[in-house]
Amino acid sequence: MLARKNTPRLVPLIAFLGLWTPHDSRAASAPTDPSAPAASAADPENSILRKRRGYLNISPAGVTLWPPCGPGCRANPMYTWGFDAGYHVPGYRRFALQLGGFFTDVATQYFHYISVGPMLRIGGGNERVFGYGLTRIGAQIVHSTYPGHRDTFAGFHASVGAGIMGAVHRRVTLGGEASGDFLAFSSDSFTWVSLRLFVGILF
Repeated sequence: MLARKNTPRLVPLIAFLGLWTPHDSRAASAPTDPSAPAASAADPENSILRKRRGYLNISPAGVTLWPPCGPGCRANPMYTWGFDAGYHVPGYRRFALQLGGFFTDVATQYFHYISVGPMLRIGGGNERVFGYGLTRIGAQIVHSTYPGHRDTFAGFHASVGAGIMGAVHRRVTLGGEASGDFLAFSSDSFTWVSLRLFVGILF
């Protein structure tokens, strides 16, 4: 009899708890809204160097140095400029590569050493930084403007090096790289070291 008398008093309490329990469970199991502000961290605008896109790198400031040539020999630095363009391809995790083509002109008072061909950068990084090794291979064209000895002849060019670039804007990068270059002609061959800074445009 005592249990029957207390049961009606417990009904309102049970009903009150029942109203809140389903509400809380629904809130805990509710799926995350992909349009919520918390998802902004995955915004493509922040993944500058982690998505496929075209690029153009322009190098107005570079220098090429001859290797040491012995006592009494002076090898002056040579002004170098050029550009390259291609496609940036991020891969698994931090891996990325750039495949494209290049043009470089090493200029002296009477000579232009023009290199042109395909190139590959391969390395890794994150959304804003890309460090890499590079290789270039192609044609080497030398144009001489020396008085009385004007001439143009061709040879072979190959380079290996390394560099780094960083995004300063969603469409702009700044970088620098160094390479050892090998030039071969029918009657001669030599090597030198090139250093360059560049600004990149992302598409």
